[in-house]
Amino acid sequence: MSLADFEQRSLVIQTGWQSAAEEYLIGLFRPVWNRETDICYGFGKHGDAPKTRANQRSPWDTLHPGRAWAHRDPDMPDARPTQTIIDDIERHYGNTPVYRDLDEIVRVFMQDLRQLQG
Repeated sequence: MSLADFEQRSLVIQTGWQSAAEEYLIGLFRPVWNRETDICYGFGKHGDAPKTRANQRSPWDTLHPGRAWAHRDPDMPDARPTQTIIDDIERHYGNTPVYRDLDEIVRVFMQDLRQLQG
């Protein structure tokens, strides 16, 4: 893994709409790193001490060992085995639509909006 393997996007919205926007986008894109998909969660965790809770290493930290704090305790178990996480990611992307461009995303958004209107 390298930094070039990752990209980031931002959404600027009116205050008060952030929860609705986040919920919609998670449901639309179903990112593997969000807790809602239960696949590769743990991306948003911050440096917990290994003894703070009965921690297990998150799937994110199991696959991406770049955060030293997540690997301080060599006895900390992984929440899930590496191969299970990889298999779940492959299955997820086999069953989840990948949007090819902005036009397709806008089309789906407008279709979802029409369904809400009745």
